[in-house]
Amino acid sequence: MYTKYDMDPIYMGKSFKTEVIDRTILHVVLGNATDNNEVDQLEKFLHKSHDIAVEIYHTTGEMVSGLIDLTHFSSYSPKVISIIASVLKDNKPYIKKTATYGANPFIKLAEETVYALAGRDNFKAFDSKDEAIAWLKNDKPL
Repeated sequence: MYTKYDMDPIYMGKSFKTEVIDRTILHVVLGNATDNNEVDQLEKFLHKSHDIAVEIYHTTGEMVSGLIDLTHFSSYSPKVISIIASVLKDNKPYIKKTATYGANPFIKLAEETVYALAGRDNFKAFDSKDEAIAWLKNDKPL
């Protein structure tokens, strides 16, 4: 049995998208969230993405890998950091490992803080999507 998210990407606003790749990777595209409306959309979007990861886990019995596109994400506010860290913390039982790609050097540095706040050590930043997917599909320990 597969989830209803197998084929259709989920969009929220103009900046956020989630899709499932190969029934094992939750691909999340994040854009900027600078004003209150965008931050609220980001929070709702991340919770919806969390629900998809939980559903896949309960349907397949397998943890999901996270693939995060940060190509168009260029700034973190304290509220955005808090929201992302909270969702990452909630995702810990369902996410095997997470790879990000496309982030600028500032965002890569901020990622370390976000993952530390979430208590997650199963992530790695990459420059390209292909590198990130290859790492996620590699079953070697972190």
